[in-house]
Order: sequence, then structure tokens, then C-alpha cells
Amino acid sequence: MRSKTHKTKQPIYIYISKLKKAYKLAFSIWIVLAILLFIFTIVLSALSYNKTYKANLNVISVNQVGLSYEYHAKLHFKSNLFRVQENISTMTILDINYKENIAKSSITNLSTHLQYINFKSPQKLEGNIASINYKVSFLPLYKKLALAFIGGLMLIFIVSEVRTCFKVRVCEFIASPNFLKIFIISVVIYLVALSALLRGDVYYIDDFGRAVGQGDDWIGFSRYIAKYLYNIINSFQSFPYTDISPLPQLLAVIILSLSGMLVSYIVRKKLDILGIIATLPLGLSPYFLENLSYKFDSPLMSFSLFILLVPFLFKDNLKHFIYISFIALLLSLSTYQASNGIYIIFTLLLVLTNYLYKEKSIKENLKFLGSAVLSFIVAMLVYKYFIATQVNGYVSSYAMSFTKILEGGNLKIYLSYIFSDLKDLPFFIFSLVIALLFILACTFNSKQTKLLSFISSIVFLALGLCLFSGAYLVLSKPLLYPRAFIGFGAFIALVYINLFYMKNSKILKVLNVVFVALGSYSLVVFASSYGNAISAQQSYMMQRAGFLAKDLSTLVSREAQTKTGIVFEGSIGYSPVTDNFIKRYGSMAQRLIPITLLGNPLWPWNRQPLIYQGTNYKSYNEAVCAPQNTTAKKKLVLDNAYQSIYKSNSCYFVDLKPSTWKAR
Repeated sequence: MRSKTHKTKQPIYIYISKLKKAYKLAFSIWIVLAILLFIFTIVLSALSYNKTYKANLNVISVNQVGLSYEYHAKLHFKSNLFRVQENISTMTILDINYKENIAKSSITNLSTHLQYINFKSPQKLEGNIASINYKVSFLPLYKKLALAFIGGLMLIFIVSEVRTCFKVRVCEFIASPNFLKIFIISVVIYLVALSALLRGDVYYIDDFGRAVGQGDDWIGFSRYIAKYLYNIINSFQSFPYTDISPLPQLLAVIILSLSGMLVSYIVRKKLDILGIIATLPLGLSPYFLENLSYKFDSPLMSFSLFILLVPFLFKDNLKHFIYISFIALLLSLSTYQASNGIYIIFTLLLVLTNYLYKEKSIKENLKFLGSAVLSFIVAMLVYKYFIATQVNGYVSSYAMSFTKILEGGNLKIYLSYIFSDLKDLPFFIFSLVIALLFILACTFNSKQTKLLSFISSIVFLALGLCLFSGAYLVLSKPLLYPRAFIGFGAFIALVYINLFYMKNSKILKVLNVVFVALGSYSLVVFASSYGNAISAQQSYMMQRAGFLAKDLSTLVSREAQTKTGIVFEGSIGYSPVTDNFIKRYGSMAQRLIPITLLGNPLWPWNRQPLIYQGTNYKSYNEAVCAPQNTTAKKKLVLDNAYQSIYKSNSCYFVDLKPSTWKAR
């Protein structure tokens, strides 16, 4: 007996011993590597101290705007090491020595970004126009190395602490009874719901650019993990990407299926078909359909949702919960920030169930809540101040004033969208009924007093409705497109699934099952209708773009396209199928259909349908269509049933005409 016990313990001891040595080795290697990199950076700084370097400034593009010229120039450095490099070194320009025929006073609006310089001048310039003297600093590299060093040590420490527990909990989840069966059923449901969208082969907003090698790789919005994840999906090929759909969207379906199963497992501690049906709003909410419409983004947005659910597998071990929450939040924020509210909502639900059903003492429950709040705040601060690049465009990463935050921040805006978007959907009515059933279930199944249970359930619903957007509530310019409402779908899914947390009376159970099934089925119907509507709109849009390309070909020669600008005015309207979809489902339907060629001349993607016809006209925001270059009176050069085309200098203004069909 002793011998048997000894044999079973020895391998575990050896394994743990090796594991500890491995992490000690990882720490040692990381520290040595960091020291070497710091020494290298110090050497670079010493070599460049008080030294001046030279570079040549060469014009690479020019646009005439009225009587002036806008230039885009590039610095060609004589040293490939001691130069400006993103996140590594900065450059301080000491002086610019222009060529003899260039008046320094004629150079205005000079701005620099890395090795590029933009400026204006009334003179016509080309080629090499100046030599520049500059100094270089490697301060950004010190900062990056320090952050990487600290981050690496923290990651090694956290992994060493949670690895065994993480492996056990994940294995328990995967080993759950019926895991594979429920997974397959979930994937099939999602595929049925999204079949119309996938079949339609829709290019959704940014997809237009990325499919033809334009756009960006998400770095501009500090979505660093998104970039690397997509590179992996794209067979380790970096930007520019090719269109590999429907593979990314199929991966999104798999991730969402696992997400629903994870929610069901954490809340109900089991996997079954009822749990999958109840969690469908997680991935099929009308808002998340926009996320799924993106060919390139969909798996990344789904991952940002999924990773925030993982920490709650460890809710009973606060130490591990904090560590994994911190990592998961940073991963999610670096993939797609709009998901952050999911963490808040899930925390609130678990606090509620712990209280109502006395799963934990009040002290333990408060510790759990405090741990979640601490993890969220620390992760947000680390991301904001050490990882994210601040943006201030159509959205802003800057917080609004404290006074406005106290007044409710963006809460009124988000709530007004929720009501106006969903009021015409059957899903809205079913969810209202389910909210009432949720209150009843919490009140009658609770181990607390009925009054406290009733109040607690209402407080949860109110907080969930207010906090689903997370940190977006306090941004000065938040994202308000449907894709930013990820947290709302998660909130509804958690309300649905919580109806089956405890055993209910027979009548209440039947009502719960019926209305959850109706609510989720209405989402499948809406998703199918949306998929067909947006597919019809794209076909109609491409057809109209084809008509326009043909008309323009009679006015502009092939060779002149790159010197000719197009400004889109008016609207093509909606295809009959899309118009009917919007008529039936109202604001939600309209907000999901991109506004390409729908009356906004400043919409950056208006030109994309023309590009897909094989043309290469300049956009509305380029110099050829600038007000200074379109001073000539607009002249009507073509008019037909689809568009009127006006010309001013080298810019054509296209007044698109809508479809004459209107849904009844």
C-alpha cells in the first residue's frame, strides 16, 4: 500500500519541481535579455549624445489647391540606425536648409510624422528640396523596454501562479457531459441564423478597403492583439490582407458558440440545449449582427467578448480570479474595446445570485465584488496610460468632464438608442416579458426575504441596463454604432440564462422556456431577414455603381481617371428588399445598413463601390475636389433615371437618384 502511494505521488512531485525550475529559468532569461537590451539602448544613447545627423527631404506627391500646392515629402536618412523610428526613437529638427531657388518664407503649415513632412507652398517643387540637420533621442525605446520588462515579469508570475488551476478548470469545462453535442448544436443554430449573411458575401464598411489591400491593421485604435490574431488567422501573413471569407466569420461562430456554452456552464454548472437557446442573445442580438457582418473583424470582436467570460471560471478562487481578470481585460481591450461592459454585467449577476441564493456569505460576496472592481479599474488604467494611443477623431479616448460624468455621462444617449432601436422588434416585447419573469423567479426562488429579493432583482436590471456599455459611458465622444452595444446582448443573455438558475414552479418554468425560446427564435428570424436585406442592398449598390461607372466612362477617359475627382451627392435609396426590411423593423434595421451612397457626401467609403468596378477616381476629400479647385460653375453634363452628373473643373458631382419603389 505504501509502495503504491509512493508511486502515485512521485511523478506529481517531480512535475511540480520541474515546473518551478522552468519558471525560475524563464525569469532569469527574461531579466538577462532585458539587461542586454537596456545596455544596447544606453550604448545607442551614448553614441548619439550631442551629435547632429543629416537627412535629405524629397517630395513624393503634390496637389494643387487653388493658387497653392500641398506637398507630401519624405526624409531620406544618411544613417539607418540614428534616425526617427516609431516607438524606438524621436527626432528633433535643428534646421532646414532649402535649395537656393526655394524661399524659406514660402513654406507654411509644416507638420511632421516620423519620416514624413507635409507643407504648403505657392512654388511648384519637385525632387530633393532641402537638407535637414537633426538630433535623435532613444527615450521611447527606454519606455517600451521598461513596460515590456515589467509586463513580461508580471505575465511569467501570473502564469506560474494560475497555470495548474487554469488547466484544471478548462479541462472540467471541456469534459462536461454533452460538451461536443451541445457545441455542434450551437454551431448549427448560429450557421442557420447567419446563413443569409454568409451567403450574401457582404463587404461591410472597412471590408471594402481591406479586401483590396487598403485600410489599416487596427493598430491606429490600439487594437494590437487584433492585429496579431488576424495575422494568425491569415496563415501568419500580415497587412495588407486578402479576403478569406467566410473563414473568419465561421471562426466567429465557433467562438460565440463556446461563449454561450461558457456562460451556461458558469451560471448553471451544466451544458444543455436550453442553456444554448438562452444565451443566443450573446451573439445574435440585433446589435452584434453588425459585428458579425465584418468579414475581417468578426472573429476579433467575438474573441474580445469570449475572453472576458473566462475569468469567471475562477470566481471561487479570488487570487486566480484577479490575475486572470487582469490579463483577460487587457487582451479584450487590445482586441476590441467595446466589449468591456460584459465584465461588469457578469460580475453584477454573480453578485446577485450569490446574495439571493446564499451561495456565499455577504463578506465573501463583497470580496468578490471588490476583486472584480479592482481588476477592472487597474486593467483600464494600465491600458489607458501604458498601452493605448490616445485618439480624438470621430470617437475619442478622452474622458468627459467630471461634472458631466456625475450627470450621467452618455447614459441617456445609450438608453435612448436602446428604446428607439428595439421598440419595433418582437425581441423587445419578449425581453420585457422575460424581465418580469426574471423578477418573479428571483423573488420566489430566493433564500432571502421576498421584499429584498424583489428589490435586488430590479436593481440588477437597472444597473445592467445602465452599465452594459462600460467605460464608454464616460468618453467625451463614444462610439454609438450598433457594434458598440455588445454589452447589451450579453446583458439580455445573462437575464435569459438566469431564469433557469434554480428550479421553478411548473407554471413559471413553462413560461420561462416559452418566452426564452420565442425571444431567441425572434433573433434568428431577424438575423435571417437582415442577412437577406443587406445582401440585396449590396447587390443594388454595386449595380448602381456599375451604371455610374459606365456613365462616367463616356465623360472621362481611362487615362484621366487618376486626375479626376468624384463627389457623391444625393442617395441611391434602398433596394426593395432592404426598404421592406427597414419598414418592418424600423430604426434598428436602418442603423445596421451602411450609409454608402445613401446621401452623406463625407462618408469615406462612398468611392469603394466604384473601385470595385475597376475605376480609380479621386475621392471627395482630395485636392482636385477642394473648394479652391472647383470655382467654376457646375455644369450639367449627363442626366438620366439614375443620376445627374455635374462638372466643375476636374471634379464631377454625382447627384444620385433613389429607387422609385417604396415598401407599403
